[in-house]
Amino acid sequence: MPPGDAYQGTRRSREVAKLKKTDQVRPVDLGVGSAFNKGSEGTGKTWWKVSVVKGPNTGKEGWVQSGSLGSILTVKNAGKLESTTKVGDGSVEVHTGHELEREGAPDGDNNFALTYTGKDADDARWLQFIWREIIGVDDKGASTPVKDTITTSGGTYDLTDNGSYDKVGTPVKNNYNTDCPDHSDPFYETVGESDRTADSTKMIDLPSALTTQVKGAFRGGAKKVASRALFSTFLGVQGCQVTWPRWRSRSGTPR
Repeated sequence: MPPGDAYQGTRRSREVAKLKKTDQVRPVDLGVGSAFNKGSEGTGKTWWKVSVVKGPNTGKEGWVQSGSLGSILTVKNAGKLESTTKVGDGSVEVHTGHELEREGAPDGDNNFALTYTGKDADDARWLQFIWREIIGVDDKGASTPVKDTITTSGGTYDLTDNGSYDKVGTPVKNNYNTDCPDHSDPFYETVGESDRTADSTKMIDLPSALTTQVKGAFRGGAKKVASRALFSTFLGVQGCQVTWPRWRSRSGTPR
């Protein structure tokens, strides 16, 4: 992260810290609608309030220009571009097989990533819903859904138990969950992996296969097992919600 100056938001701003390259920050206020940001949206000159979460200035908060911030994520391979769709004043790209590094260390080589790029990206957030099912198949070809309550990074919910190996089940209320455990701020970026720049916001996901439940199905006599994670993802831009396609993942691999 490039060094920069963080200022306190008062009528007579004062410098609260000189950010170092080793400081990591989290945006807490993107200044959307503020007079001091009007007309500079998407240019890197908008001011964001950030909190330092790691580094020499941990715990300090202040306002910085968005263009002075970098990312701890490096795209090693963008993967396959599945689609590009116009949304609002910008567009959304969907990639599968997205390979990342986080601070130089591998961070998944089969992620899916949804990226909105537009001058109003400061006012855009991702909201994702998830439901899962695990189906075991015995030596006679009969499907048996696993019945269990699971807890993941997205929260606690029940597996859908009315599908088959070849047919996706139908979730009910207890199966459908916001993909974020913070119900007071359920947007994906709250805890999910994401990356934000002056003119874009990206959400990144790589669902697990729920190995514990899959192994349990095999111990119960299954000869093959399907582990599926399915998503309905929305992008909120300027108060409007745009539906995005449902995604399916089998054994943690998007398809």
